Amino acid sequence: MKKFDRAYFWLVVPFVAALISIGRVWPVLPAVMQDEYVYSMQARFTPFAEQLYPNYLFSWLYSGTSGCGAGFYQCGKSLNVFFFFVTLAFIFLIAHRLLSVTWGAMIAAVAAFSPIHVYVSYFMPEAMYFAFITATIYVALIAGAKHKLVWWIAAGAMLGLSALVKPHALFTLPAFALFAVLISLRSEGGSLGKGLVAGLGNLVAFAVVKFGGGFAFAGAAGLSLFGSSYSASFDQFVNQSAGAGAGAGVSAPVAAGTGSPVVAAEASGPGFFDVFVPHSLAHLALLLTVAGIPLMLSVSVIKDALIKKQQVSAASQFLLLAGLLSVSFAFVVGAFEGVVTALGDDHSSRIITRYYEFMFPLLAITGAVFAKFVEPKVRVRLIQAAVIIAATIFGWVYLSGVNQSFADSILLSGYLSSPAVIPIICVIGIAIALVWIFSANAGSKVIVYVATPLVLLIAGFSSQSYLLSQVGTQEAYFDVAGQVAKEKLADVAGDKIMIVGPVRYQNFTTKFWIDKPFIADATIPDGSKLTGEGFADYDYLITIGNIEFSSAAEIVAQDQGYSILKLIH
Repeated sequence: MKKFDRAYFWLVVPFVAALISIGRVWPVLPAVMQDEYVYSMQARFTPFAEQLYPNYLFSWLYSGTSGCGAGFYQCGKSLNVFFFFVTLAFIFLIAHRLLSVTWGAMIAAVAAFSPIHVYVSYFMPEAMYFAFITATIYVALIAGAKHKLVWWIAAGAMLGLSALVKPHALFTLPAFALFAVLISLRSEGGSLGKGLVAGLGNLVAFAVVKFGGGFAFAGAAGLSLFGSSYSASFDQFVNQSAGAGAGAGVSAPVAAGTGSPVVAAEASGPGFFDVFVPHSLAHLALLLTVAGIPLMLSVSVIKDALIKKQQVSAASQFLLLAGLLSVSFAFVVGAFEGVVTALGDDHSSRIITRYYEFMFPLLAITGAVFAKFVEPKVRVRLIQAAVIIAATIFGWVYLSGVNQSFADSILLSGYLSSPAVIPIICVIGIAIALVWIFSANAGSKVIVYVATPLVLLIAGFSSQSYLLSQVGTQEAYFDVAGQVAKEKLADVAGDKIMIVGPVRYQNFTTKFWIDKPFIADATIPDGSKLTGEGFADYDYLITIGNIEFSSAAEIVAQDQGYSILKLIH
């Protein structure tokens, strides 16, 4: 019988770290509106065929939270906690393939404190998506070791399942397919033919699961990449920030069950390349601030895999995949932001990293693996350091001017949470680059033991603090308004309720707590005086803030900051 390795006791550390992180964000109130409301309505009240967000696996599983009644939000968080632990488990398993049990446990602990833990508090697919995509990476690494077509098919199938949780998993498809081709090409007895078969098997498996699963859930409506309408999909999937408003004069598509138009705007402002170029560089800069030198090494591994006819070791395979995913996300997400800006929804000041924030803890593994690949040539180290310093300075300047939003980027929210954070992060990156130039040995140790973990911890704790300071755990008047309305209007259909208030995310928070589909809302200036005109289709009006209603109405409930009125027609 194999002797038990006592090093596994170190797994207690990431478990405790996860509990601490969960405990901090568990009581946070709904934070990302309109997203959390839309995902709740789609998962729990909208038929699959009518969902504009094809998050079918997420909707199927989280629809069960309706069985929790008024506690649906806490039940959703419970599922998030489960998937958070699954994500940490796969991060450990990936690390353990290349490193010791102790190292794997320490990396999982850093991951537990990293920005990804914040998603536990959201009624959104991210926690589930991170679990599925890290599982996909694990299966892809097994495929790289086994060199069997069945494993490449399994990796593609896992990616297809990930896309049924969150369709942005599609952004990783080029990286996984190219990884399959390169590893099969450079394996023992490998050839271009075997590489193409592996890549094709990966792509076909993804398509079968993604579209087959979509059809099984939603019929013909489930056969699209990003939703039932191409234009509506772009507006929906990236227009997910608190407080965004619809453009005037535009007929925007309505997300099923929300009673509100998905945000749209007239085509104006920056063009595609005005956003694509700086945003792609900004995404690369963000990734490089976490693990710059290791990612530079991964680029070298990609080059070697393309040019040199030699097998790729297990450690090199991980660096190869991390590099491919990083480059793919940087340019694909940058292009995505450019496209939606060109379509009219200006993203020139928004950097969206939540599609790939699962990568940041994995970069801690690249840092640890990197210690095995010290580049001895001073000239090469000088070039690498110069790239890192240039990217860091660019990131410092450019990212300091973008919107701070925990709807778009938890990592960047942490970086921008205080005027001191992003300069500290950048100074760390520049200092490491300089140490790397003069001493490869000292530089690699500082990267592994200090820099990468420190950056992740700073980002994790600062983003958590920002969320708590901006949203908090104490109910505001618009939270109370929704909770009271849920009780008072329990038998009223959602399409008979209208909410008006000065801030859009507050209106959506009230809708979230009422927990009914098809509630209408309108954003109007605080202090407005309303008459009965325009409310003929509604039986109840909820006002948020200092808004007066002068027509005949019966007060159902009223307190500081809100009124619930029964309209008398």
